[in-house]
Amino acid sequence: MSTEDLDAWGATLQVCFACALDDRADTTRVLDNRAATTSNTHIPTAASATRAAALLLNHLGVPADAPAVLAFVNDALL
Repeated sequence: MSTEDLDAWGATLQVCFACALDDRADTTRVLDNRAATTSNTHIPTAASATRAAALLLNHLGVPADAPAVLAFVNDALL
């Protein structure tokens, strides 16, 4: 993904969290779902995966509640 794509992805992630908070949904589940979807569609060792992992980690409160986030970050950083 290009820098512009990652910026748009990050902005979309912010909107997803805002909507989840408005609906009183669990934002950790939203985060984990996003990580699972992203890991299925992108090469985890690509440079953009590291930035996407950083964006996801910025929103992670309790790591044990989001196993897909941790798996995605692990794959991106290895």
